[in-house]
Amino acid sequence: MKVLSFNFDRISIERFSSSLNDLKISNKMDIKEIVEAQADFLSTQDKVLGVRFFFSLDYSPDIAKIEINGATALAVSPETSKEVIERWRKKEIPQDFKTNLFNFLFRKVGLKALELEEEFGLPSHIPFPVFKKSEDSKKD
Repeated sequence: MKVLSFNFDRISIERFSSSLNDLKISNKMDIKEIVEAQADFLSTQDKVLGVRFFFSLDYSPDIAKIEINGATALAVSPETSKEVIERWRKKEIPQDFKTNLFNFLFRKVGLKALELEEEFGLPSHIPFPVFKKSEDSKKD
């Protein structure tokens, strides 16, 4: 799977409350559409799949919400393209393709969400490493 393009179509963030009491952050990734696209610019036999997606982060209870819609174009083998399109007709996605696709999309939308969280003063949806002083360390 090679990424040919990636873009955001819509980004929405709303903060409803400044309180962070009982905060729970949940995320959702949903594939809205997968289609085979024409691509005369490829010099290989690869096929191009267009994928539309939706991602959301919900800061409960009623604290904030981030929603991101976007699209990506991917070059895949003819066999992969055929399998993905056939399975998508049943609203299913082959596991190997889905794993690679979701890992890619989560990296892209996760970075954008972190940027928005920083701008709106929301806690990060991704835990960062925390360094602690070890108990047996000597004083400096």
